[in-house]
Amino acid sequence: MSLQKKFIVGGYDTHGTSTSVVIGRSQKIPLDNILVRFPDTSPENLPKFLYTQNLFNDEIYVVDIGINIKNPSEFIDTMKIIADNNVLTFIDHHETNYQYLSLMPKGIRFLQFPSASSMAKAVADMFNAKQDWDLLVVGSIGDRDSSIKEITDVGSMYFERLYRLANIMDVLVRKNVGETIKGLYQDGIEYLERQADNVKYPPSELADIFASEGKITRYGNIVVVDATNIQQNMASWLWKTFDEILRRHGADYLIAPAKVLDRQLNRYVDVVFVIKYWLSDMAPAKQLIPDIINNRRVIGHDDAFSISASSPQDAQELAKAILDRLQENYSVTASYIPTGNVARALQEDFRRILNRQTEVLQKITEILELQQQNYAKYNELKEEQIQMLKRVTNADVHRAD
Repeated sequence: MSLQKKFIVGGYDTHGTSTSVVIGRSQKIPLDNILVRFPDTSPENLPKFLYTQNLFNDEIYVVDIGINIKNPSEFIDTMKIIADNNVLTFIDHHETNYQYLSLMPKGIRFLQFPSASSMAKAVADMFNAKQDWDLLVVGSIGDRDSSIKEITDVGSMYFERLYRLANIMDVLVRKNVGETIKGLYQDGIEYLERQADNVKYPPSELADIFASEGKITRYGNIVVVDATNIQQNMASWLWKTFDEILRRHGADYLIAPAKVLDRQLNRYVDVVFVIKYWLSDMAPAKQLIPDIINNRRVIGHDDAFSISASSPQDAQELAKAILDRLQENYSVTASYIPTGNVARALQEDFRRILNRQTEVLQKITEILELQQQNYAKYNELKEEQIQMLKRVTNADVHRAD
């Protein structure tokens, strides 16, 4: 059949937004046909949203929106109706999709990638979008995808620049995703560059508050944060604040006893957050403490999750038990490095050594330059002293005559 229009329906976070814009720009899809809206383009609301758009005989790309695991049957059934009348392609990386992929109708093209970074590489190739590669990397960073190491050097200034822009974009999409899409569609990553000096990153400010109030304690490569009395405005940024604290301290793990609002129960409950820094090569925290969290409610994935506690005291005791176990892990192994990453780890160590040598050489050069300057001043003073002695000698001779 002859297709009429192309549409992109994307997730409304940094990754979904950036990837949707890149595909739209490369395919010259009109801005109005890039549909990224909160909360319409969430897994829960996507079926109803697509159905009400009355799309017929169109090509639709669904980007960075996973299958609704709360109601997979409704999701799949509605998608079949959409696919019967359109060409429907999913481009996604969420692991929760795997258990339902075999149930998807054959009329739906579902491109499932193992990570956000592998998805970025595929999008760049499939849509000939390499000119917007930096924006695709920003999306992967926004998702805190550890496989970013496979597509860029996380110790480089290039990464630092895109990391900052990813944080800026995180703020912008939460504030006004439609305006952000418009700016990115028109100017690409330059739009983020222009916004950088005008946007404050809340997790950075909140990390400052935790530090100033003395709520951060470091135990080697583990930090413990007292989050039992967090302000309400911190709630939506809490995970990224923990990420910021880990980055500042160069730590592998963070443990945080906290009291948070359970929206299902509509009351505050005690929990313990456990996070592994997304760029750390240590083993996932959940794999190291299975017996400690047994019979407790755990929400999240292996690298970032919360554990239920029955009381503030229980949360403190649970946090202490987790801290002790993670510290024991360091006595067994300094770090967990997959076999495929050994060469990269050695290169990273070598790069650090070279950087340190460069710093030392620069310092020596500065010292030598300072010595030369001081020696030149010494010669000038010495010359002045000689001239003064000559003048005094001549004057004495004159008086003697």
